[in-house]
Amino acid sequence: MSPDIELDIDGDGKITQEEAQLASKLEKDSTMLSQSWLAITAMCVYPFLALLPIDADRLQTIGSISDLFYISMAGVIAAAYGSQVVLKRNGNK
Repeated sequence: MSPDIELDIDGDGKITQEEAQLASKLEKDSTMLSQSWLAITAMCVYPFLALLPIDADRLQTIGSISDLFYISMAGVIAAAYGSQVVLKRNGNK
């Protein structure tokens, strides 16, 4: 299937400005959702690094990085969903 056919939502053979904008919005939403799921997965997997048989120095390094890691991943999730809430509140869908 060619990308032009996917953009032509109403099937008239022409890609209108509205169809292109809708496709762009859907792609953006899909990307934000994927990033959020990746961040959530990483936040769930990261604590299991402490269970691996590694030396104390590396374990201490992992522990010191964890604060920044969780704040960063939570920021990704908050930005994704927060922007959607702000857009809906302002009337942009």
